[in-house]
Amino acid sequence: MKIEPQTEETILTITGMTCAACSARIEKALGKMEGVEQVNVNLALHRAFVRYDCDQLTLDQIEEKIRQVGYGVAKQTVRSSQSQPFGTSSTARNRLIVSFILSIPLFWAMGAHLQILPEGPALLHSPWFQFAIATVIQFGIGLPFYIGAFHALRQKSANMDVLIALGTSAAYFYSHYLTFHSIRHPAEHPMYLYDASAMIITTVLFGKWLEAKAKKRTLRSLDHFYDANSGMTTVIRGGVVKKVAARDILVGDTAIIGPGERIAVDGRVIEGSSDVNEAMITGESLPKAKHPGDPVISGTLNLNGTFKMIVDKTGDETNLARMIRLMEDAQYSKAPIQRMADRISGIFVPVILVVAGLTFIAWNWLLAPGNTGLAIERMIAVMVVACPCALGLATPTSILVGTGRAAELGIWFKEGKQLEVLHGVDTILLDKTGTVTSGRPQITNIWTNLISESSLLSYAAAAERYSEHPLARAIVVKAQSEKLTLPASRGIESFPGYGVAAVVGEVRVIVGNRALLQRYGIRMNRFAEAWADKREREGKTVIHAVIGNQLAGMLAAADSVKPSAKQAVARFAGWNKDIILITGDNIHAAQSAAKELGIARVYYESFPEEKLELIRSLQSQGKKIAMVGDGMNDVPALAAADVGIALGTGADIALEAADMNLSKSDLNGVADAMEISKRTVRNIQQNLGFAFLYNAVMIPFAAAGWLPPWAAGLAMAMSSVTVVMNALRLQKIKVRST
Repeated sequence: MKIEPQTEETILTITGMTCAACSARIEKALGKMEGVEQVNVNLALHRAFVRYDCDQLTLDQIEEKIRQVGYGVAKQTVRSSQSQPFGTSSTARNRLIVSFILSIPLFWAMGAHLQILPEGPALLHSPWFQFAIATVIQFGIGLPFYIGAFHALRQKSANMDVLIALGTSAAYFYSHYLTFHSIRHPAEHPMYLYDASAMIITTVLFGKWLEAKAKKRTLRSLDHFYDANSGMTTVIRGGVVKKVAARDILVGDTAIIGPGERIAVDGRVIEGSSDVNEAMITGESLPKAKHPGDPVISGTLNLNGTFKMIVDKTGDETNLARMIRLMEDAQYSKAPIQRMADRISGIFVPVILVVAGLTFIAWNWLLAPGNTGLAIERMIAVMVVACPCALGLATPTSILVGTGRAAELGIWFKEGKQLEVLHGVDTILLDKTGTVTSGRPQITNIWTNLISESSLLSYAAAAERYSEHPLARAIVVKAQSEKLTLPASRGIESFPGYGVAAVVGEVRVIVGNRALLQRYGIRMNRFAEAWADKREREGKTVIHAVIGNQLAGMLAAADSVKPSAKQAVARFAGWNKDIILITGDNIHAAQSAAKELGIARVYYESFPEEKLELIRSLQSQGKKIAMVGDGMNDVPALAAADVGIALGTGADIALEAADMNLSKSDLNGVADAMEISKRTVRNIQQNLGFAFLYNAVMIPFAAAGWLPPWAAGLAMAMSSVTVVMNALRLQKIKVRST
């Protein structure tokens, strides 16, 4: 018997990463470990997602491997962006301040040499004074660069720390040599480079500080959701009213939600009423009135009244917790476009070191023979101006901001790669019931055969009472409106795309479409067929009810097309997307909905396997498919499509199978997601284009001698800041439906 491996997943906070080469090295090291199934390191979040076989490997071994590579690690036991080591701590800020203050005399001396500042005190020009200050900056403030470079070189790789350490060391030790050389040759007045090494470290620290500040802004959307799951809630437990933390609320508790309070768990209103702002979860700006019996979801905000709710879901089972997991998980999958940048980053630093060496040779031997100081300065500028950081941040930062903005609109991607893929789909398959229609059909007609309408409704509703399908709910609601008492049911079997079967009382009951009757060999007489045909020509859906082995009656249900669906379909058509309506409903109901929506291609009476077959057929023709659905019968199609999209009101299994979820049952959310996808991919392309162009222009610029080392350091740091700031523009995305 084959034993399936026991896998576990963990999120680790990584400290000490400075560029894409760092994240690539960690991925490579962990990827070689026996038992590691998947590893993705996110430079923007400073986190690593690891899936591993816990029979072969322990978490301690994984953490030890990361430390061996030269980085710090801590298990991410609490999902919170506040734990990110972005260097905005007081220690990092103080290092920058001290470095800046110590660099001022060196900067002044450099300005005086260039005749842009007055001479100032003679002490500023003393090589021994500059030597003392530069030593503190180089080996005190700059120590982390040496530590990072040491670990990288020990692992036979190179990163940004290597470039900074080598560049500043070259400037410092060359100036060190000239300082002690001046003891024997006091008449010589060489050009010292202490200012270059000090200013490089200071400007790099300044750039990292700006970058960290910008990164923190990208996490505001995550913080928004984390904060919604904190705070205290008033509950009634055992007759006692008390305040408890969200994590301590239990299923079955009665919670009291007052005006202005955040709802921390999922449940139902049992007393009182209020208006609730659900914008954070659904993206819907208008508040919703809540009355007894209405559901309330975690993360939403109570606006005015006070109400009591019974708690149905807590902790990781709540809607908010699921949304947070979706958004976080989206950060740990790599978009295809990012893998190209990762490959380039892996060889970037070694290539730059070669270019820097050639620059030194060219200046020292050809362009300025014998002027070693000038050659070193040009070499330093090349090493410092090069920036793999921008390459490493280009994709994950844009995806972080893009998925965060999508979440604010009620759009939840499971993987970052789907954010890249979605805008490129050329064919959109739409389920009908609950997707383009309201999903709240009503029973309009009933036909019975030797049984009363109330009996037919009772048996049908008893069989369908646990189903989530909209037609099943319509039957149950109709029975409830008639105040019927439903008999007990057991042995319920669900046939996605067909219907259900159950034992009601002591009788076998089958409720479903005509195909389900054929499956069980149940025949319809001509009167039943005539009634069903008439209802179907009216665009209604006919539900057949078999009691025992005889057709006992039929129910006709009508559903209306959502106004928002018409708008969304028009948006798809405006983007030249091929739109297909596919449904298990009859030809008349399908064509009626398609005509109203303006959809030309319709597939009716399609079962789950036929939806799957259509998707695979289209994919074999080179089509990129997005499937939108909400029911159990859509699950195979949602899983097979290039992007499966489930509406938030759909069945749990559909939400799990899909690649992205919409909080609202609004097809405009799909169009909004496509707009966000398009703009995010464009933003990534801009970032990568800038990163490549920056290096392509600035490296030759530095090699030619048109960029002093300190300016090279500032340019390098600002290139990363530029990428992050460009990504932040995605927070301002406006979509047509908002």
